[in-house]
Amino acid sequence: MSYEYSENILVQQAAADILEQLGWQTIFAYNEETLGENGTLGRKNYHQVILSRYFRQALFQNNDWMTEEYASQAEKTLIAHSSADSLLQTNRQKHDLIKNGIPVDFKKPDGTTEKRNAAVINYAEPHKNTY
Repeated sequence: MSYEYSENILVQQAAADILEQLGWQTIFAYNEETLGENGTLGRKNYHQVILSRYFRQALFQNNDWMTEEYASQAEKTLIAHSSADSLLQTNRQKHDLIKNGIPVDFKKPDGTTEKRNAAVINYAEPHKNTY
């Protein structure tokens, strides 16, 4: 199949063009991504679906109480899944976490803990989100 009629040109590039018009940043990294912390997307390997660099940045921007420990806890919660759940169930759970916040065990100054939801998306100021 010629490149002009490939999936990239007919679907992916057209979708990327629309997203760019809406102010989103797009990167077509297929076969061109450099892996590593300072790589193209900051992924350690091709199996990593959470872009930790941007995810953690959002956590710190949206939660004034965020620390490295809480960010790691939130990331582990988001990545975790049950093999007993269907793909649909897993997607709904992840959507809920991203939409409503990821529960984190926050340690208060008196030593007790409370659950806090770590916001991933800034709904009050959407222009501050990375798209």
